Amino acid sequence: GDAQMCARAYHAARLLFVHSSSVRDELGLLFPPCAAKAVTMAHGAYTLYQRCPEARARVRARLDIPRGAVVLFLPGVQRYKNAPACIEAVASIGRADVILVIAGRDPGAPEGDPLRETRERVRAAGIESQVRMIPGYLDEVAMSELLEAGDVLMLPYAKSYGSGLLMLGITFGKYVVATRPGMEDAASRYSRSIMLDSAEPRESARGIRAAIQRVIA
Repeated sequence: GDAQMCARAYHAARLLFVHSSSVRDELGLLFPPCAAKAVTMAHGAYTLYQRCPEARARVRARLDIPRGAVVLFLPGVQRYKNAPACIEAVASIGRADVILVIAGRDPGAPEGDPLRETRERVRAAGIESQVRMIPGYLDEVAMSELLEAGDVLMLPYAKSYGSGLLMLGITFGKYVVATRPGMEDAASRYSRSIMLDSAEPRESARGIRAAIQRVIA
């Protein structure tokens, strides 16, 4: 099976490059003889995504965000990325000047309504006026412009081995709110990172509060 194939490949390798210490630790649990070969190498900066500061005002105007802090959750709404925690967190904070932007598509969503499940969660939380949804795929330009428009990037992942989005947030100078596993190695060296101790909504709320205090100060 896959485990046997991986074991053969790992055994044959002289070095194994992994993106985070959490990957290295799990490798040691699953394939103990190979753990000593693992070398941690964080995600690099994504040069395909170009800075475009002039897009900030334009994108905010298009999304009808006249003021306040913009919290980004993107791209994609896979289960492990934990969109419900962001939605519940924004609802619990109770500040009208915090706008959550969600981009991507729900797992298994119909083509005609890529964010139907997310939209229902937002409606149930009672924060429709504070949420902007951008359904579907974001290309490099759209992603760059949205990062410029935002202030806080949310990564409250239930499980992570590392994140390219984390490196994008750092590249664009955003406040990054992220769970520790898989991301602490890189995020802890970044002055605008806020680490979460769990993937629970209350922790996401704490992270958002800490970030927006700096944004709106």
